[in-house]
Amino acid sequence: MTTVTTPRSSELQWQYESPAIGGIVVGFDGSPASHAAIQTASTIAAARKCAVHVVSVLQPMSSYKIDLGVDQPRSEVEDLRIQLREAAVRDAIGPQQERTSWTRQVAVGRAAQKIAEAAERIKADLVIVGRTQRGVLDRMLGGETTLQVMRQSSSPVLVVGEEMKNPNTVVAAVDFGPASVRAAVVGLQMLNGSGTLYLVHVDEPVEVFPDGLVLPEPDSVPSDLLKRLRERASALNAPSGVVIEPVVLSGRPTRAIAEFCDRVGADLLVAGTHGLPRVARFLLGSVSTGFVRNIHKPVVIVPAQD
Repeated sequence: MTTVTTPRSSELQWQYESPAIGGIVVGFDGSPASHAAIQTASTIAAARKCAVHVVSVLQPMSSYKIDLGVDQPRSEVEDLRIQLREAAVRDAIGPQQERTSWTRQVAVGRAAQKIAEAAERIKADLVIVGRTQRGVLDRMLGGETTLQVMRQSSSPVLVVGEEMKNPNTVVAAVDFGPASVRAAVVGLQMLNGSGTLYLVHVDEPVEVFPDGLVLPEPDSVPSDLLKRLRERASALNAPSGVVIEPVVLSGRPTRAIAEFCDRVGADLLVAGTHGLPRVARFLLGSVSTGFVRNIHKPVVIVPAQD
């Protein structure tokens, strides 16, 4: 891996050889989950024969002051922090022959922003991050890096807690919006030519009383929903090795999807951001946020095209 000229010191990052356009961006912070993200990226990259760019972000030191527009030399402490993180990234990538073309970057700033910017810059096909475990207060303040990446990225974001091998069973949550249509395509791509893709739509009950009581669930599935799912399945033009199963569930989306994933032994859940533009994704919670927080399987969140 070739090192090129260090950029202006005011940028507070080291940049390595320019990553290829497209491919995978991986967020790495040294946690076990981020190591799992790197291993998962290796598996997917080998199957797709695509490039991987690893981005590791350090939080700015509280005493470090930046005079915008003026180059300032980094302190020795700052340089040491970057060197240590660079070594950690290099060790995590490892010496394996298949990873010699990987690129890496250590930056200083806000993690979610830097990862999203890297993905935007190379038009990444996929971003992979580890699942963070944060407290309730941190969630209320929007401090979960995983969710911030999900809300800021225009590329699909795969969230993993452990290393994910090539999936054989994928569940795609479908609400017929632009993001879920794109999610179904991503789910098919993740199967890499073989396996089962479930297109699942959740028909939510309608609340009719202030205390939360709801109408009874229907005994039968509306035929128009199944018809639309079958049409969506047909439009995917799946290869012969992939079986697509349309499914309609009733209930609350997060719980219904979680239970279904457990029932079919899903390796991966794919869902869209319900068509929200990027600003709204950043400000608002959603069902997709519930998937990431409450379903302890690999989850891909796919944004609608902005």
